[in-house]
Amino acid sequence: MFDSLVIRPALLPMDTASLLSIEKASFPEDRQWNAHDFTTTYNRPGTHIMVVEQSYRDFNTKINKYFTSTRIIGFFIYSVHIGIKRIEHYLESLAILPENRRTGLASMFIDKLMGLCISCLTDLDRSSSKIKHFRIRTVVGEDNLPAHLLLRKLGFI
Repeated sequence: MFDSLVIRPALLPMDTASLLSIEKASFPEDRQWNAHDFTTTYNRPGTHIMVVEQSYRDFNTKINKYFTSTRIIGFFIYSVHIGIKRIEHYLESLAILPENRRTGLASMFIDKLMGLCISCLTDLDRSSSKIKHFRIRTVVGEDNLPAHLLLRKLGFI
């Protein structure tokens, strides 16, 4: 379905318009973040915004050539809290454009987050830390059936 997908850290303010567009398409108006919310979160220590960027080839009929375009089709936000005995990753938000849902992107995001957790543990292990465990936490609204089904499928509930 996708030519190429890359998960990368968000670059604000460059990615703000895409994040707001995905937010608007994904959440009820009373739960949507605004540009200030994204900027505040982006600047908060230990918090990360990751985006998935889709690359695709298009044909320009005016110049008779193919060119590559990219667009952001989803994001997830997580924060890292390092305690005495474990690292806690808190998944704060995850959103994907409606036309790209049910394609495995959310699972890819969770896999990426798991990889980041393991990488963090490995880095701490090298520094002789006593931290040997990690935990991923999130809060999902009762009315968010797709999120509940995803977390159940991935073995979180």
